Amino acid sequence: MIKGRPAPQPTDPRARIAKALLVAMMYDADLFRAGAEMRSLLALPQEVMARPGVVDRIMEVAGTHEAVIPPGPSREELLHMLA
Repeated sequence: MIKGRPAPQPTDPRARIAKALLVAMMYDADLFRAGAEMRSLLALPQEVMARPGVVDRIMEVAGTHEAVIPPGPSREELLHMLA
């Protein structure tokens, strides 16, 4: 969120897939491993995304699940605590 508003949706296809991967990783073990490969620098993103069916699976899983909201106070709660 930016100033209490949701962040704008990315327009670049690669950015949309990257954002969807963050959601899909939480619900699909194979996609979690794919994301872990990229984060741990074991594979380049273009190598992982070139695998058959990976991008389609990312978009399918992310399209049927909500993003996981990290634990912690909302912006309003945090501002109240700091006041």
